[in-house]
Amino acid sequence: MAICVVPCGFAGLTAARIDGALAAASDPVVAEADRLQGEYGEGPRWLPAGVDAVVCVVDTAADVRWPQRGQKVAALGLRSMLGVELSARSAGLRALVLYSPEPGWFGTGEQQMAVTVARNASVAIAAPT
Repeated sequence: MAICVVPCGFAGLTAARIDGALAAASDPVVAEADRLQGEYGEGPRWLPAGVDAVVCVVDTAADVRWPQRGQKVAALGLRSMLGVELSARSAGLRALVLYSPEPGWFGTGEQQMAVTVARNASVAIAAPT
């Protein structure tokens, strides 16, 4: 659903545990990008909860915050990333992560749409079944 609302190419939901695996992915390349966070100890997974509710990487190949992982993610064809923290931590999820093959893909409009999707997903996930 997220990649339909925020056209980007790839999406994933990360688990709340810092060592947790990806909860869901739109493509195996997203799972590989998530695995690289664990391998290098770099990436948005390692940010404390609530520090940056929205994390935008303009170009994974040039990002100075996570240089080793960034180069590997860029080599996978994922050139920009947008992560939005979910408020559904009680359901075991941490963030909605979107990727695009284009550097600089996520502008203000895309970020606002992603925040809306994340909020709606958090409500849906937390709702009793």
